[in-house]
Amino acid sequence: MKQKKCYLCWILVTVFLAGVFFSCLGKKSAAGHSNHNSARRLLLRDEGLSQLSYIDIARPELNWFVPVPPGRDLQLVGNSRVLVGTANGFEEHEITTGKKSHELTAFPGTVTARRLRNGNTLLAGINWQGKNGIVLVEVDKMGKVLEVISYPGYTYVRLIRETTSGTFLVTADETVFEG
Repeated sequence: MKQKKCYLCWILVTVFLAGVFFSCLGKKSAAGHSNHNSARRLLLRDEGLSQLSYIDIARPELNWFVPVPPGRDLQLVGNSRVLVGTANGFEEHEITTGKKSHELTAFPGTVTARRLRNGNTLLAGINWQGKNGIVLVEVDKMGKVLEVISYPGYTYVRLIRETTSGTFLVTADETVFEG
């Protein structure tokens, strides 16, 4: 496990990933140019209000706001859906309407959820699933546990990101580490 101390790294990582996420909502033409109107659409997760929001500045009649359980993170997962981490697992919502299309609620204590490239979902929690510290649990679509990884000695986890080499970037306490 590689580890680097960084007091504000988790803030910078979150801001950077949010910028990447918002830019992904814009569609590109065949010539590779961004559609001006699509750059004015936002998909937001408001942790304070426990709300998922779709905002289209050019066409406000398409806006929607739906309550979601407390939790962290959101991720575009294909098929016009967004994954929302919840305190019990995750939910998937249709981007066009906000309608919930799938949920997994069998993992109380989940802090964040992230869809992996292999199609499974990675859940993270603290002192969880019989392990100490940060605990990562990989589950399939039906919720079957496939793998559990723990990083003892940590008391907080916010977000997890899979790297191209198959490791994970973990924001923990006042540290970002790769494991």
